[in-house]
Amino acid sequence: MSFDVEEWFQTAAVTAESAPGAFDGKRRRSPFLVDELVRFLNERGARATFFVLGDLLAAEPGIAGSILGSGHELACHGWGHQSLKEMNRASFREDIEKCLSLWDTLSLPRPSGYRAPSFSVTDGNSAWVAEELSSAGFLYDSSVFPVALIRYGIDNSPILPYELGDGARKVVELPLAISPFMGLRVPVAGGAWMRFTPLHLHSRLLRRAVCKGLIPVIYSHPWEYDVPFDGESGFSPVLRLRQGRGSGKRMWKALGRLLDRFESLPLMEIASAYPGRPESCKR
Repeated sequence: MSFDVEEWFQTAAVTAESAPGAFDGKRRRSPFLVDELVRFLNERGARATFFVLGDLLAAEPGIAGSILGSGHELACHGWGHQSLKEMNRASFREDIEKCLSLWDTLSLPRPSGYRAPSFSVTDGNSAWVAEELSSAGFLYDSSVFPVALIRYGIDNSPILPYELGDGARKVVELPLAISPFMGLRVPVAGGAWMRFTPLHLHSRLLRRAVCKGLIPVIYSHPWEYDVPFDGESGFSPVLRLRQGRGSGKRMWKALGRLLDRFESLPLMEIASAYPGRPESCKR
């Protein structure tokens, strides 16, 4: 289980509809929501990975204590939620160096894991992304959807953990969850897939993936467990549907359902066990 810790107004969908600086000074809900998620996980004996934006951690350093103090993993989500499609190798290096410098300033253990904003690791940048992450000391990346979607995904990439990169320096890639069905790869990784899919169907597809011997990597965002848009109005109907539908109480129910049915581990433990994998389900 993993969480991408960012504010609702930092998503690519919201920033695309908003003027620069439109949310400067806006209250941050992530500290409260992370605390609630940590409590929810702890009550169920579950552990998870939290990929946190650098600019958010700089403003709210207490988030780190909440995560690490309960035995969860603190990982890196980049600095300010800028897509890697808008970066070159040098600017990406600067971005992760800025994050690592903050980790050192806050005396935090260096992160082992990285997830690109908007899952923006692509065929075109994956080689140098892997090299830069490895050079910076990261063990793994979890940014690849192994199916081509509108905004992200690498079609026909491996659906089990694999080595990302084609040079001497590589990292373990933990691809986001899909469920094989009639020759198709059905996304079941969480986020919108969790909000839009009927709960019983989502659980059934995940069970199918596990029975196929896969290791489903699930994600969601803290803002998905809150009132959509923090109660604000003025966004397009499409955006309100895309980012608001199924948020709030339904997501808490969905998360509880998953934790009741599946074991949740920090991604670092999965990456550390590579290339091992669990036996296929016998049912």
